[in-house]
Amino acid sequence: MNSLQSCDELHNAFTRKLMNLLDIDDDSLANVTPLATLPATDRYVALQQRQRTNEILMQKVEMIRERLTRKEELLRDYEKDLGKLRQAEILLREKDILLQDLETDKRTKDDEALYLRNTLKETQDSLNQEKRVNSSVKLGR
Repeated sequence: MNSLQSCDELHNAFTRKLMNLLDIDDDSLANVTPLATLPATDRYVALQQRQRTNEILMQKVEMIRERLTRKEELLRDYEKDLGKLRQAEILLREKDILLQDLETDKRTKDDEALYLRNTLKETQDSLNQEKRVNSSVKLGR
């Protein structure tokens, strides 16, 4: 086997493998005439065909690379947003605990204010009762 045949086989194997990986089913790209069997005058045309095939494959690879880059950017943005969401959830839990503490304090203060109002009313009632007793004692003398 000469080097031209080896290059043909290597090129064809590489092209077929790359087409399989890229899910390309175009037989016209894979069916290339071996350079070793062509006369020197037709080799230029065959090389141009191979160049077009390579360009098509490279365009497909570039398109996939660009899609991958966009997906990676989306993933980075998603991860940033997920981090912000987690921070917001932590802050929400902290604020919820603070709110519960404030509600407990308010209930305690409301209960205390109610107790003080009731005690004040009882004290006023008791004072008024004593005033009436004192008035009746003064009148009864």
